[in-house]
Amino acid sequence: YSPLRDETSTDQVDISLTEALGYTISRSDNNVCDKLFKILGGPQAVEAYIHGLGLERITIATDYAEMAENTIYANQSSPADMLELLRRFYDGELLSPSSTELLWEKLVETSTGPDRIKGQLLSGAVVGHKTGTSGTNEAGITAAFNDIGIVELPDGSSFAIVIFIADSKEDSATNAATIAAITRAAYDYLDN
Repeated sequence: YSPLRDETSTDQVDISLTEALGYTISRSDNNVCDKLFKILGGPQAVEAYIHGLGLERITIATDYAEMAENTIYANQSSPADMLELLRRFYDGELLSPSSTELLWEKLVETSTGPDRIKGQLLSGAVVGHKTGTSGTNEAGITAAFNDIGIVELPDGSSFAIVIFIADSKEDSATNAATIAAITRAAYDYLDN
């Protein structure tokens, strides 16, 4: 999946790092993500950085190009470590203020998965999120159907949410509705 590839008619494209982050984060462009991995020294270098933060239950073993049916589970995370990563990011503990602001902007601009975390929230709710979805194999099993994010409440508080659906036999609409319902229940509980 590569919106940048689909939008260009040439093999050579010059874009800024900010644009690359937009494609990778906001639009889930797998090819641009792989290029960023290469710039950063590969998935193992990114994993080493994450582990250096004390988040040992996040594994980044392969880029998208190397991922095949038998390695689909190579990249994974515990929900608790992903939640901690979101919290530390949002609290400004990981990046400079300007980089935190830029990443938040790209997360809020995410156009993939509008029926997931944002699916049952009121229009105008501020949500920064990142989806992740595997393919569905010939047995009808979707290995990963995910959404993680931060939802800002009307009173100025916020909450982070991580929802990983693994090995689902349900269709995409059902998986998305499940994520949306869980998020709405959390929103309603915390907003009261």
